[in-house]
Amino acid sequence: MLTNDDRRKILVAHLKEAERLFKNDDYFLTTIYSNRILSDSFIMDELDWGLVGFMIRSMSMDYTKFKTYNSGKIDSQYISEVRTPGVEFLTALIERSVEDTKGTQSLWDLFVGFKNAFRRYQHLDSENASYYSDNSDENYTAYVSKWMSEFLGSSKDYLYLANNNLLKGIGNEIERISNLTGYNLKITLLSSCIMSMDWYLDFVKQFGNSDPKIYEIMINEGLICNIDRLSELMARGDLSVEDFSNLIWENLKNWRKLFMVFIESPSGSTQKENKVVLPPDFRNRLTHMLSKSVKKEMGLR
Repeated sequence: MLTNDDRRKILVAHLKEAERLFKNDDYFLTTIYSNRILSDSFIMDELDWGLVGFMIRSMSMDYTKFKTYNSGKIDSQYISEVRTPGVEFLTALIERSVEDTKGTQSLWDLFVGFKNAFRRYQHLDSENASYYSDNSDENYTAYVSKWMSEFLGSSKDYLYLANNNLLKGIGNEIERISNLTGYNLKITLLSSCIMSMDWYLDFVKQFGNSDPKIYEIMINEGLICNIDRLSELMARGDLSVEDFSNLIWENLKNWRKLFMVFIESPSGSTQKENKVVLPPDFRNRLTHMLSKSVKKEMGLR
């Protein structure tokens, strides 16, 4: 049986390797190690470490996007400057792991700090004067959090369309606005919850064309219910970091379950070559068996 020290040793090893790769600007392999943290956290059911893996993966995606849009820049001083918020974030995570610090509040505070430090690099240099301000607008950030949450709640039925990009669209808008007006804890939790649900949706889309019945079940049980929970959390007067963290962790576990089933299969595939047509009776029985199997795998009733 694994002891707590055994668990931490495995996860810290992944974290330190992610830091080493990140310092070498290898954001692809940094993402791979964030996935390893997530996968082992899923197996061990380690919420704190699962959030660490999620945050590193999200950070790697930010830097991958930056690298793509700034591929022509070779100024080593500028590249080092851009890398600094990520290095500081990873260093803080390692220090936290060495001290065996627990608690989601301190973890999210670190992530919010990173997002605000990195947001100045999330646009073109030509936009500096008009797009970025050191003076964040807390009131507008709060307004956007509320508006986006309500929009998601009122638009959730679009998720039943297999070609929808609702979660990506809302996530993109939150990122665009937050990069301008600043991140706070609430909008960061909202954005993270939407992102974790979207990773799950990418895999669920595989059923959109092949089996609409299973697709609907998985949307109902894995997304609609969690969006309703998210709306309730956003509407509360107090901000429960623990409840948000548990919801995000549930989304991440649902995603990792489907990843183990499908690995990197393209989501929403509409491929029709060599399509096998099954007799209606057999197809109905197969659909029923698949539905029961998928629900069992995901812990659904």
